[in-house]
Amino acid sequence: MSFSSDPHSRSSRPPTSPPAAHDWESTRVLTQISPRFPNGQAGAAEQADDTQDIGRAVGNGVRELFVACEPADAMTQQFDHLQPEFVSVHDLGTSASRKLLGGIAAASQRAVQRLVVRRNGAGTVLATIEYVDCPAANGRSVRLYSTEVDADTHTRQTLARVLLGRARLGIMMVGDLPAHALTTALAPWREAVLRGGWICRRMLFLPLTAGAALPAEVAKFRAATALDATPTAQVTRPADVWGQLCLAWNAWQRQTKPGQDVATLPLLGTGSTAAAAATAANAVAARAASVPTPMPVVGAPVRADRTLTTRAD
Repeated sequence: MSFSSDPHSRSSRPPTSPPAAHDWESTRVLTQISPRFPNGQAGAAEQADDTQDIGRAVGNGVRELFVACEPADAMTQQFDHLQPEFVSVHDLGTSASRKLLGGIAAASQRAVQRLVVRRNGAGTVLATIEYVDCPAANGRSVRLYSTEVDADTHTRQTLARVLLGRARLGIMMVGDLPAHALTTALAPWREAVLRGGWICRRMLFLPLTAGAALPAEVAKFRAATALDATPTAQVTRPADVWGQLCLAWNAWQRQTKPGQDVATLPLLGTGSTAAAAATAANAVAARAASVPTPMPVVGAPVRADRTLTTRAD
């Protein structure tokens, strides 16, 4: 059985009510001001890093964001204020994005982290968002969000739109869907782009199964939205996805910031393999130039060379 993560997926939890105007202002005050460290417990560098992140660190890879409005509205405020550059991974007809984050985290010896969004006052958990901070070549990090958010249907849908719409690179993991199902799954995303406020201009569609329907559907999506949307070759492992992600992200970094010390992600392989990958990135090829070498894994329960499936474990 496939578990769809498209914006029309179902949940047993009821939608929350729309926020009032004063709620928006309250959340702006609550969340825009970065947390302070009492009695100088944290160094200047640590404080500077924390002011550029969302919410407050509470330990064990968890940050908390207290809000007085809808979680999607609060995240929009945060992205507007901090202007982060990140990647979002979304599932269409599959549930692979969290497995992907787990494999990438293990390979880079990082942990999958969580942003817990809570209601101000009562502290009720409204949503939990998972992400990984991947080390970049310039010493910084690039964040990967999964749009497979733990929340009620309404909150999950709106947060997915914000996470994907505000990303610099959107990754669509596509399951075993026929043409008519792909058309249906992409319809709300086409509408979201056309409504305006959509920042993400580069989208990759990565099929987990072989099929002829995806290229044609992506072409129609590209024509309707004017986004730089392309399908790739079939991917079966987190390492395959990582290779495609690196090519697209690094090409975008170099194109938009020529001559700068950009936050490129390390390509898999060395020598001729890396050179071939770089050539493919510059050409913005629809298919990978070569099969990437699997990422090294250090004691990971989810391995980078593990097969990604369109079915839940």
